[in-house]
Amino acid sequence: MAESQPRRYLSVRPLSRRGLVASVLIAASVLLAIASAVANWNAYLAVVDYKRQDAEFEDALAARDLTIEYGMTYFFVSAAAAVAFLLWLYRARANADLLCDAPARHSRPWVGGSWFCPVVNLWFPYQVMSDVWKASRPDVPWRLESLRQVPGSALLRVWWVCWVGSFVAGRVSALVNDQLVSPTLEKYYPLAIAKSVSAVLMTVAGALIIVVIVRISRWQEQNQDLAVATA
Repeated sequence: MAESQPRRYLSVRPLSRRGLVASVLIAASVLLAIASAVANWNAYLAVVDYKRQDAEFEDALAARDLTIEYGMTYFFVSAAAAVAFLLWLYRARANADLLCDAPARHSRPWVGGSWFCPVVNLWFPYQVMSDVWKASRPDVPWRLESLRQVPGSALLRVWWVCWVGSFVAGRVSALVNDQLVSPTLEKYYPLAIAKSVSAVLMTVAGALIIVVIVRISRWQEQNQDLAVATA
């Protein structure tokens, strides 16, 4: 009688620590986005006061400099949050591949690459997140022909719409800011509007993605001791 083939066992890896770091940095970036929007409105009002001769030109410049400081801080914190989130997402995807054998729509390199590739970054990251969500659900069996059989998540859809909207508003504010050489009402008002829209949408998107991170992490760690045997 032939001996059975040796089997190796792959265990789901913990996500809590990575999820916590990502969540804290995302929350920090959201707070900085709000602070940046407030600073831009403060700069706009400073220019209004200057035009009315209720303030000195130096006051308007100081208000503008404050928006630059907030903007730079937001950039670096957001970059750190993005790295932390992608590290969490890559491990979550690796775990999801063990929890459900249904193929994902995109290979693992797209977990990070989908966010940076033009055009497809408008929907590929959502599909990656959706597949991880579906495969991680505790009610989804390991043997499954396709993840399309699993209902999608309204939570993820709202998160993605808010994220894309925030990104677009952020790009608009960046374009306006690039044309801003000296404090003018004509430039600061649309800049403050764009920053505010971006901050509101990012606040919603940030809150929702933290909920998603916590939920997926809990789902996967419920199966942390589950070993998946492969030939």
